[in-house]
Amino acid sequence: MKRISRLWLVLVALAMSWLPTGSAEARGPYDEGSVIFGGEYTLHSGETLNGDLVIFGGVVTIEEAAIVRGSLIVFGGFFTLDGAVTGDVILFGGEGRLGEKAVVEGDLVTIGGQIRQAEGARVEGDVLQEAAIRISIPQILKQVWTSDARSLIISEPLEMAFGVLIRALLLGLLALVLALFLQPQMEQVAQVTIQQPLIAGGAGLLVVIAAPILAVLMIVTLLLIPLVPLVALVIVIGWLFGLTALGSEVGSRLSCALRRSWSPPWTAGLGTLVLVLVTDGLGQIPCVGWMVPFLVGVIGLGGVTLSLLERRQRPGASKPAEVQEEPPPPPS
Repeated sequence: MKRISRLWLVLVALAMSWLPTGSAEARGPYDEGSVIFGGEYTLHSGETLNGDLVIFGGVVTIEEAAIVRGSLIVFGGFFTLDGAVTGDVILFGGEGRLGEKAVVEGDLVTIGGQIRQAEGARVEGDVLQEAAIRISIPQILKQVWTSDARSLIISEPLEMAFGVLIRALLLGLLALVLALFLQPQMEQVAQVTIQQPLIAGGAGLLVVIAAPILAVLMIVTLLLIPLVPLVALVIVIGWLFGLTALGSEVGSRLSCALRRSWSPPWTAGLGTLVLVLVTDGLGQIPCVGWMVPFLVGVIGLGGVTLSLLERRQRPGASKPAEVQEEPPPPPS
């Protein structure tokens, strides 16, 4: 079975080319690939794109007689392929369609999505349809021979970096989706956290400490044992929401620094991607590195807690006290 040895290289390249380019057009035979965030992309008949085509959301159309000299990688969205792809076609979520004239010279991989293949479509590599797939890192990068040339040492830094990249991509996509539906709430959490970072960190740390104690008390009472998973789920949701809210703030400041105007979902997604890459990257430092992502997560969780408390107090505080006017004194 042919292995997808180039996929990890493509994903690493995504971390270095995360800036959105909008909807792009093929410019001729000297292109070096494109990374598209949202919108629509069409490679017209007769055009050639030299390089990988990476799409985050949106709609992709490769017309008949159009050629992608590289891999087509789609994260969510929909693609239609009637032309040729010399590399792999990889779909993470979403849907795809291979027309009658479609040609895929590499592998056709579906992870959490669905691809419809018309009669006549040709796939020269393997067709892999799995919920998850293990990607092998080239052995030349993993294996270092010892001085006696008889034992093999497997170095893990590259695998750790790959794991950080995957987490950053997943959390970035989560932030993008959350911003589509909960943008005001994310902005409120980010504002509360930035204004009071120390208080937010203390509140988040208090929640982390109090949660196990509350779980033990529930287990002791026996009747509340079914609520223990619910408490854990609420804390995990709060942790992730706080992290993505901080990511949206990072994206806003990044867009201002680069003088770019991005939509709120892409701002939150890209900001969270950068935040997780930095914090989890620092988290790989032995002994003390874990404190960086932990503190960031605690501060985000505290921001969510403070935001909820502020929202509960707001209705009562928004009602002005009724002032009863005293009747004027009688004329003397």
